[in-house]
Amino acid sequence: MLVADIGSAYARGALVTGDGVTVLREPSSGSRLWPSAVALDADGGGLLAGTPALHRRRLDPEAYRHDFHRDLGRTHPLWIGGREFPGRSCVAALLAALRAEAERLAGTRVHSVVLACPGHYLSGASDPRRNALRRAAREAGLTQTSLVPSPVAAALAPLDGPPFGPGDTVLVYDLGGGTFDTALVYFHPGGEVGLKGYAMTLDFHGGADVDALIAADVRAGLPDGLLDSFSGAGAAGAPHGGADTGDANAADTGVAEAVVAAQVGQFLAEFARGIKHRLSSAEEASDVLLPGAPPYTLSREGLAEMTAELLAATVACARRLLEADGTAPEDLAGVLATGGLSRLPFVTDRLATAFGTPPRRSRDAQLAVVTGAAVWRGRGARRLRPAVPGADRTPLAWPLPPGGARLERWLTVPGARFRPGQPLALLRDADGAQWRLEAPAFSSGLVLGLHAKPGQLVTADEWPVTVGPAPVPVPQMRTTHPADPPKAPAGTAAAGPSSEPTAPPRVLQRREHGDRVQWIAFRPGGFELATAGGVTGVRVHGLRMGPPVRRDIVTGGEAVSVAYRADGRLLCGTVPGPASGAAVTVGLYDTGSGELVRAFNRPEGARQAVFSPDGLIVAASGGKGPVRLYQAETGALLQGFPHPGMVRGLVFTPDGQTLATACADGTVRLHDLVPGRTRHLVAGGEARWLAVSPDGRWLAAAARHEHPGGRVTCPVMVYRPDTGELVAKIVHTAAVDCLAFSADSSLLATGSGDRRVRIHSTGDWVRRHELPHDHPVWALAFSPDDASLLATGTDTGTVTLWSLPDG
Repeated sequence: MLVADIGSAYARGALVTGDGVTVLREPSSGSRLWPSAVALDADGGGLLAGTPALHRRRLDPEAYRHDFHRDLGRTHPLWIGGREFPGRSCVAALLAALRAEAERLAGTRVHSVVLACPGHYLSGASDPRRNALRRAAREAGLTQTSLVPSPVAAALAPLDGPPFGPGDTVLVYDLGGGTFDTALVYFHPGGEVGLKGYAMTLDFHGGADVDALIAADVRAGLPDGLLDSFSGAGAAGAPHGGADTGDANAADTGVAEAVVAAQVGQFLAEFARGIKHRLSSAEEASDVLLPGAPPYTLSREGLAEMTAELLAATVACARRLLEADGTAPEDLAGVLATGGLSRLPFVTDRLATAFGTPPRRSRDAQLAVVTGAAVWRGRGARRLRPAVPGADRTPLAWPLPPGGARLERWLTVPGARFRPGQPLALLRDADGAQWRLEAPAFSSGLVLGLHAKPGQLVTADEWPVTVGPAPVPVPQMRTTHPADPPKAPAGTAAAGPSSEPTAPPRVLQRREHGDRVQWIAFRPGGFELATAGGVTGVRVHGLRMGPPVRRDIVTGGEAVSVAYRADGRLLCGTVPGPASGAAVTVGLYDTGSGELVRAFNRPEGARQAVFSPDGLIVAASGGKGPVRLYQAETGALLQGFPHPGMVRGLVFTPDGQTLATACADGTVRLHDLVPGRTRHLVAGGEARWLAVSPDGRWLAAAARHEHPGGRVTCPVMVYRPDTGELVAKIVHTAAVDCLAFSADSSLLATGSGDRRVRIHSTGDWVRRHELPHDHPVWALAFSPDDASLLATGTDTGTVTLWSLPDG
């Protein structure tokens, strides 16, 4: 078996056999560190990986690519040497190189891999990068893939000093090459080791960003014009240089200048990296960049001052993780510092001050994740069985495939009621197929206990759930598959419409908001929902069985919209603007404490704000002014999109590459963030509200169209966001004030002023159900965890939770 860790700067690999673990060395360099870089080969036929890619970079910088982790799971291709490649193909090239060396040492084929990945890929809501990694492994010829969170692997690696043990909670602080990642790892008393809650990450807070700071300092100290000599003759040395011979030659010169600029940047980055590495073992480092340049000297003290802001942000991120989990620093068994930068003494001192204890270190920091992943693979999974059931307790087991499957996420919680056939959990087997565990087909009941944790292996002879009352029939099971599906396991059936008679929708709960409900959002995985409108602040309602539980998050003014980040840790609330008396118009709030984390003071006020799927960007719109994009972590303004009229609807596509806006001028605008173009779709009237299906296939826009003679229609236009094609038009006679797609993209719900919610199936767009209300419906939302769970809100403040039947 291959064990691999594809980091931002370097990849590592190991071969695991019955004789032990053998670290893989790159054939071309002999190093245990394989550069995480690819380049198009000279023939243009495929991708080189590792050190051969670095050699190719010197000849053709445009054919080279590194730091491609941010492009995993995105739909837009990467341009490498004039050819398009998906981001996963870069990972696949590195895995193929590691696999080739593993097979050379093993003398046989290697088909399976344990692949370490950032913790936030596996914690919280479904992340498309998980599937991208599995597809990359298959492209590399590895048919069986297991993913292990890098923080878990690091915590299992051999340490300086005693190892962590049962009952320990460890804060992993990973200051890597391209990002900062932090997570809590829990050592269960029974032997299982896994993430505790969610992992957090900061892009642009890694070693490459420190290199950029050093490189900028180096450049600032160079004499003017010195770097021109790096190319031999500067811009004049470009092809066809000299006299101006026309536009063609000017274009060639521009290309050449771009190539030279890239070469200079690479040269400075390599120089900066060398200075940084020397400071890990010396108080001061000096070197000369080029002949004729003054010596450059940097001390550890100078580097500490240079990186103070970056390090402060990482420590603050780790503290937020502890606060969100409710874990105090004194409750930690230790802080494990990983990543190259964490070896610097001033980083160690900062961590000791922040968390009250010196950080622990791996015995071999460079190989900690890959050796820990090998330990994780060899430990196996803890087999959990609940206590022997009584007359009112029934354990459920499912006929899973041989070898079992690992739990990805629960779709229910203890104490929740379930209906016949309701999905309870999602698992994934070693071949990459996803399994959906469903409740018994002919009975309902109450979930009494969950006996497995995300990441744990579940087999056919174990019961991960206990329900009541008993008895219940043996559950049914369906299997679904990733976007590039493996062969379905034998003996399973694909999901499809139920042949049972369709039951009517039923009301599960009602909650009171206190005034008109203008917005509803479910917290992913949190079994609660937030409402906004008419009152000061956002109201958060617990949905577990029992007496109603409600708490308020104070926004300083009337909140009119609310959205959760995909990991459920942050909530975004908006207030209309200065007229409301609020100082903060867009605020990010910690969902655990309710405290304001970040504020965006949009001068025109804000009517809606949404997170990008990766949680890195917040987009906000108001009654006037451009739609603005902000960096969620810092609050920096990134971009603005002017509109000629009011923008009410705002939504990102699931891949995060396009922002759709609904404008009063009758257009729906698709703003492609890369390469920066805007496409216009005609909405057939004033465009008001938007929704996009989680699978990215459909974009629905609610419009209002005034016809000659005073007749008004309120169509819902459904488009394909990739092509702009109009695929359906669903006409309403009353204004549509809200709309949403279900979590599985099979249903579209619309809420209207005629006091009805209409449920349409996607694809054929046939109306399946009507949900009557006593008052106009202003807000609705589907649960991201349960496609059958719908919440609606009226102008009188009543929030109703509905259960929709399957089929």
